[in-house]
Amino acid sequence: MDESQSLLQQFQQDVEEVRVIMHENLIRTEERRETLDELDQRAEKLLKCSKNFAKTTRRPAENQHQRNWIRKGICCAMFLVIIIILLIVIITGTPLSHTSSGDGLSYPEEQYRQNAMLELARSLMQGLDVDFGSLDVSEWDQRLPPPAAKRVVQSLPQLVISPQQADKGLKCPVCLLEFEEQETVREMPCKHLFHSSCILPWLGKTNSCPLCRLELPTDNPDYEQFKKDKDRRRQRDHRLEDLHGAMYT
Repeated sequence: MDESQSLLQQFQQDVEEVRVIMHENLIRTEERRETLDELDQRAEKLLKCSKNFAKTTRRPAENQHQRNWIRKGICCAMFLVIIIILLIVIITGTPLSHTSSGDGLSYPEEQYRQNAMLELARSLMQGLDVDFGSLDVSEWDQRLPPPAAKRVVQSLPQLVISPQQADKGLKCPVCLLEFEEQETVREMPCKHLFHSSCILPWLGKTNSCPLCRLELPTDNPDYEQFKKDKDRRRQRDHRLEDLHGAMYT
């Protein structure tokens, strides 16, 4: 009898222990579930924040794109007005005579002026489909030019400092240390001299001379095209200035 009671008590204890363990596991499961729910809520908040951030960062670019189109429209209208005015002046101008014109100009002078005005109008019409791209803010106007082309850097001449150059106290423009006699240096196309340890890392970041900003070729096709377009715009502006000046001389 005593043995049966002891077994029963032991069984009840085991059952109670199992019940406690199951209860603890249930509590832990609920806690984990709450933790997972909290993590899900945080993830949703972070996702919303990232979407809002993407919208705010995208909006300035969209506004800049709209402003560029507005500037394009304004420039287009200005070009058209200038062309119309030039054509009106040419068409309604004083008839040419082989002796003189109404304002006292000789025939060659009047002919030259009208030719200049026609050339100016033609250049402006050509500029309508060329200059619009320049109105967009290029990334190269806002950042450092790319590194110099590796082949160009490797082909930079190496010179040995002569006693005369050392006596003059020539300095490296980067580190500002004087060159020593018989020291080997690098010469840029602009004839400026640099320590190899100074100029090579520099050209690995950007393509220009640290002293005079003379640019070397790069391996970046986009930047090379940007430079070509910039040169063409500069030449066209000079040409238009010359034509404009010829009309009033």
